[in-house]
Amino acid sequence: MKTVCMITSSRADYGIQKSLMSLLNNDPDIDLKIIVTGTHLLAEYGNSINEITQDGFEIFAKVDCVVAGDNNIAATKTMALAMLGFTECLNQLMPDAITLVGDRFETMAIASVAYTLKIPIIHLHGGEITLGALDECYRHAITKLSSIHFVAHEDYQNRVIRMGENPDFVFNLGAPGIDLIKYEEFKSKQELSNFIGFDLNKYILVTFHPSTLDAVPSTKVVNNLFAALSKFPEYQLVVGKANNDPSGQEINRIMKKIEQSGMLSQKMIITNNLGKLYLSMAKEADLVIGNSSSALLEVPYLSTPSVNIGMRQKGRIAPETVISVSNEIEEISAGIKKAFSAEHQKKCFENKQNWFGTPGNISTSIHKIIKKINLNELKYKVFYD
Repeated sequence: MKTVCMITSSRADYGIQKSLMSLLNNDPDIDLKIIVTGTHLLAEYGNSINEITQDGFEIFAKVDCVVAGDNNIAATKTMALAMLGFTECLNQLMPDAITLVGDRFETMAIASVAYTLKIPIIHLHGGEITLGALDECYRHAITKLSSIHFVAHEDYQNRVIRMGENPDFVFNLGAPGIDLIKYEEFKSKQELSNFIGFDLNKYILVTFHPSTLDAVPSTKVVNNLFAALSKFPEYQLVVGKANNDPSGQEINRIMKKIEQSGMLSQKMIITNNLGKLYLSMAKEADLVIGNSSSALLEVPYLSTPSVNIGMRQKGRIAPETVISVSNEIEEISAGIKKAFSAEHQKKCFENKQNWFGTPGNISTSIHKIIKKINLNELKYKVFYD
């Protein structure tokens, strides 16, 4: 029996791993251990650990590592605590492999621990580029510490191989979070209205996070975003909180101030965590706007137009239904107008490509490969020249 440890630090990466987690959990030949960390454990982010247990998963351990603060020092201290906590936890468990998603600073710390303990790392979403965030280098560093790579696009596969990874262990199967679209029990607009607490009519879903390498402060960009949104008073605004990156708390304070100030004529609500309702909320929305990767990965599959703002996702492959704009108010406004145009709406509804894999097939393919591969042979890496 293989012991596979899946680690999740936020609602975002839990959604990516959830389908695969279910498959591994139901496999009699795999002993799944789930470790929860990061913002899952914080009330201000909705205590999203509860969603994991409500989905029927047993949690092996919790590692509390988030240091309060809104700057790079707090992020660095969080990494230090993550290394301490996961050294104890993984040394106790010593699984045959761990799975990690993407690119975050705490994920980088966990990868360093696992590599030093000679635990093979299964990495999801390597090879991608996000030039506006520190995540860019964390992702590639995690790639070099990992032994098995499941990437979301052929371009990403080629990039990981160019980094010296063995092509035999770099698999282009798609983005596993897309699988949720096939199995999702989408909620009606009325059900979503009941959750939000007011009647949704025409609305825009806003997801905005810090762009940690952008020369333009994210605090300025979020003000520009809402200045542009104020020009479309006929649309309600459903806003998700920014993540735990440096400046995330300040962005949340700015959004709360805007909500309370009355500067917007339309109805606006800020949510801690949409959780399972995110995909339904995106599907029913007239537009998704911000700088989250979900606007480029999942939203195009829902036929909802999306506007991607600024540098945070620069370099990531975007379907043609995604409108990318600068940080400036005028360009953001123009992007919103284009998204609402009949021509672009038609493109979103008619363009049904599987840009990042076929929903329902991706996690199944990953599961089969994890079962097949001899993980004991992957404890020592060599550069593939």
